Order: sequence, then structure tokens, then C-alpha cells
Amino acid sequence: MSLIDPFLRLEPTGIKRLQINQDVEALLAFWFSIPEGEVLGNAGWGHPFKSRLFGIGSDGEIVVSQMKAVRKLRRDIPKLKISGIRGAFSESDLLLLTIYYRSGQGIKAFTGEVRL
Repeated sequence: MSLIDPFLRLEPTGIKRLQINQDVEALLAFWFSIPEGEVLGNAGWGHPFKSRLFGIGSDGEIVVSQMKAVRKLRRDIPKLKISGIRGAFSESDLLLLTIYYRSGQGIKAFTGEVRL
């Protein structure tokens, strides 16, 4: 299965197409850039972080955000094999989530950010 590159990057043959098994980082970047409910034809796809959960940058908010991300990623990108996740706030309203996943070359990491 392939998808059109969400950032419309070009190749010599036209718009780049993403292979779900090969372009995990591009899919994760797209997932972090799109809130749930914004993809036409697939309203359930995208990150679930539209608003604050608790207080500003609390440990509880980070833990709940990590759980929400893992649950949602497993539904949105089922071929993604998540092996770990780490969360932190770099600013009071900027949540950074690092997703660790298995690939053909071992464990890889991708850090996405969401402004709350």
C-alpha cells in the first residue's frame, strides 16, 4: 500500500509516494502535524492532542499523553511496532514525544512535537 507524500515532496517522476513499510518517519511527521478530525475521508486519523489534559507540564500530563499517543498510533499506523516512548515539555505548551520503533536496522527513534 502507498500514500501520496503528505508534504507533497517531488521526485523526478512526480509527487513522491510513501510505502507504509518503508517511510515510517514521514508518516510519523504527518501524524504529529495533523490533529484528529482534520483528514478528509479519515476523520479519526491524526494525533489526539487538541487541548491540555491537566496542569501546565505536569508529570501526570506527560504520562497520559504518552499513553494516548501509543494507543492512537497503534490504531492509525498498525504496522508501526512501538518499543518505547518518552515525553517532555520543552516549553510550557510544546509537548515533545519520542517514539522508539523497530525497523529493519534495529530500534529507531522519531521525535514529534505538538503545540497544546
